[in-house]
Amino acid sequence: MATNTFCINCGNPLGDNDRFCGRCGSPVQGETGAGVSAASQPQFAPPPPPAQRPAPAVPEAPAPTMSPFGNLEPILGTVATVQRRHGFLGLKVDSYIIAVTPERLVFTYLSKQTMSDAVKQANAEAKAQGKGFFGVIGAQFRWMEIITRALQEMSVDAIFRTYPGSFQINNHEVRRLRFHVVGDDDEGQTQQKLLIETVQGKVDYYLMGVSMRDASSVLAQTLAAALH
Repeated sequence: MATNTFCINCGNPLGDNDRFCGRCGSPVQGETGAGVSAASQPQFAPPPPPAQRPAPAVPEAPAPTMSPFGNLEPILGTVATVQRRHGFLGLKVDSYIIAVTPERLVFTYLSKQTMSDAVKQANAEAKAQGKGFFGVIGAQFRWMEIITRALQEMSVDAIFRTYPGSFQINNHEVRRLRFHVVGDDDEGQTQQKLLIETVQGKVDYYLMGVSMRDASSVLAQTLAAALH
């Protein structure tokens, strides 16, 4: 009989020659295997604490780059509207309003939906003012004024969010601005164009809703040296 045993049923200590537990009467090891030697019990060491991993380094956020004007970069004026014609025979037309700031030219893209929404707004404003049928019809041609008015109240970031497809040309990238007339003067079939030459290349834009004189006046606020 093993020493230092205890009853597996109730935990009562057992003597070397005990065959039954003096407390609960259960047979001990050697008779039926009910007793278990304390020395024979497997000893389980507590699991080691989990390794402490170093906390991941938190990357520092880059310092925001700020315009000299902060969040109040002013829109000095607009050139509305200009068209870029490209594709086969120039049949693909993209329309823009150029918002001029002290730092850049923001080409505000005018989708068909944007123009349609502006026409509806002009219509609604005319009705609210009590204008009759012809007044409402005439007001619909003010859609460009509706968009231009909205641009004057927007930040540059808001323009890009509101009008997908817009892009910018930084003023320091502009090498030359030149206005010219194409077409036949004798037949009155002429069109005014604005050539913008940058470090990336040259692009012609047709002036649709503005004269060369007015467009030049707006652009001269920041790019007078580039005008030719």
